[in-house]
Amino acid sequence: MTRVSWLLLPILLMLMLSGCAPRIFGGDTAATVETGGMVLDLPSIILDVDSTGAVSSEQIPLDLIPGLGGITLPEDIVAAFVSNGNQYLQIETHPNGLVLFLDGKPFFGSVFYDDDVLNDLGPVLEVLTASPDDAGDEEAAAEEESEEPDLVATMLPVLRNVGMGVTLRFPVAEGTARRDMPSIRGYQRKTAADMARIKREEQSLRVNEVPIQVAPDGSLSTSNFLVSIMLSQLPPGVGLPESALEGLNERGITSLTLATRPVGLTVGINGNQLPTMLWDSGELDNVLAWGSDSGYLAEKVPELSPQVLGIVVPFLTGSPFNIELILPGG
Repeated sequence: MTRVSWLLLPILLMLMLSGCAPRIFGGDTAATVETGGMVLDLPSIILDVDSTGAVSSEQIPLDLIPGLGGITLPEDIVAAFVSNGNQYLQIETHPNGLVLFLDGKPFFGSVFYDDDVLNDLGPVLEVLTASPDDAGDEEAAAEEESEEPDLVATMLPVLRNVGMGVTLRFPVAEGTARRDMPSIRGYQRKTAADMARIKREEQSLRVNEVPIQVAPDGSLSTSNFLVSIMLSQLPPGVGLPESALEGLNERGITSLTLATRPVGLTVGINGNQLPTMLWDSGELDNVLAWGSDSGYLAEKVPELSPQVLGIVVPFLTGSPFNIELILPGG
């Protein structure tokens, strides 16, 4: 048994003995796993986040869980949640995905996946989480792997058989009271049958194939007439930041694709697809409203002004596109 597997035993025992919160999709995982298959359907863990972003739990020592010991959230993001009056971010898994709720509302970042996507996810996560200094350094990567079991490789094959939830409880803004954790009612999660039906329906859609050339300075151009009109309406200078281009290059990312559909957005990196980020239940509208109301977008991503979002978002969500970003040197 691996070290990760041994660690699960005390964790599971403490979860059973502690007063955890009920899960929104509790029981769904056990109901969908084939007879005889391994399944874990765990309660939701409540994690308290303080104003500095430090995370703690009254229920379980986080140091026992690989990857959670000493975890912190960016202080500016915590401040944005608090100033906006947000108190709870609930993160729930189900057999085909992961759903986020901010104070009871579906939030962008909710995803759908199947076995094919999970099989692709390992190499993508390795690229995204690699230190830029170690990119391409196979010897350093091999040494790092030998020192520590690969938690991602261990968990991905059984991810669909594990039901779990985490609730981040943020500090209460001055002058306000702590609210009860919201109950989620009326939300219908995507099942494998739902996504199979959606994919069949999408086959009848006319999909716009859009190559977008990214210049070394981040500016965008395309031969697609409709998209060129949309780009021409954007303020001067809007494009891919040079710092983002440098980050892509340092991590060995040579291919970047975006597929927009009525159900959501699917990003591809070096030919491998990430889970589809859903937006058909208000997830995108809710995160944009949060970014505007909290002031986070204006402060951190001024390029995404209301004018830009007012042009780009309806364009992308209103029509199906397969967008290929042709990076410099690609």
